[in-house]
Parts: sequence; structure tokens; C-alpha cells
Amino acid sequence: MECASCDGKVYVTRSGDLLMVLLPAWFGKGSNIRGALMCNRTLTTDDVEYDAQFGETAIQVVYPMWLGPNGPHGPATGLMFFESLEQNRRGQIKRYQVFNTLD
Repeated sequence: MECASCDGKVYVTRSGDLLMVLLPAWFGKGSNIRGALMCNRTLTTDDVEYDAQFGETAIQVVYPMWLGPNGPHGPATGLMFFESLEQNRRGQIKRYQVFNTLD
């Protein structure tokens, strides 16, 4: 997975029967992050939430929080927003491009 993740790590979130694996592709300043979110099944409306502050649909995912000048504070759960999605040959959506930005 090291070649698929910019920091050589993956971040796993489990919620009921849903398993999500985040592969970070880019870290920016603060907690800004972009990456691929792989899921064992297509997400449903029960899995996501609407963030009124940003006016976008988001999902709770474990990812590294960058707090302070000393680098990452460690994995924590936060909102990731959807940038795009990819369907497999059967029309199932199991890979999502996600991001979080404070800007």
C-alpha cells in the first residue's frame, strides 16, 4: 500500500457492516487532505451526513489530524467530503475521491 498512499499508511474506519479504507494522496497545511476512500460496499444515505456549514454531503472517516507545529497528532475521526466517485464493471460504487479542507 505504500505506493498508493503518500505517507505509506492507510486509515481504516468500521461502522456496522461498512468497512472504509482511506489512502491519503496529499496533505496540505493544517488538516487539509485528499485521497481515495475504498469501501466494501456502495455508500447509502444512512452512511453519510449533510454538513450545513459547507453545504455538502460528508462521511465520518479516520484520518491523520495535523495539530500544531510538531506534525501529525495522530489518527482521529473527522468529516471527509466527496470530490468524485468511480463505478466498477457491475455499476457498484466502492471507490470515492474525498477531501477535507479548512480553507
